[in-house]
Amino acid sequence: MNYPKDDRKEEVIQIHLIRWFRFKYRGIRHTISPIRISRLDRNKARILRKMLDMGYEDGTPDIMIFAKRGGYGGLFIELKNCKGKVSPDQCEYLADLNKEGYKALTCWSGSEAKDVIDDYMKLGKE
Repeated sequence: MNYPKDDRKEEVIQIHLIRWFRFKYRGIRHTISPIRISRLDRNKARILRKMLDMGYEDGTPDIMIFAKRGGYGGLFIELKNCKGKVSPDQCEYLADLNKEGYKALTCWSGSEAKDVIDDYMKLGKE
């Protein structure tokens, strides 16, 4: 499906997506990559160093949904706007998650991410 270009900031897309998800899929465990928090802070280097020390890994997908469906262990989404670029770390992380039995992919708009989540949640429960 062709989705309209989404040129909003990725953080704005993600905020709207998470609000939608929490309303539609109440009770389904999910989280976001904490790196989003550090991007908004002027002490980014200090916070990023602390996060790495605490176990954060570069390339971690933006959205993580912990619900088994259709033989997958969970859904992981790297969210980008139409101007975004997927880093080598992000590509590698998504590939590794797919090898381990998760569904992991990049979405280029909020609309695409909603469709991906809806399709995933319709798959049979494990």
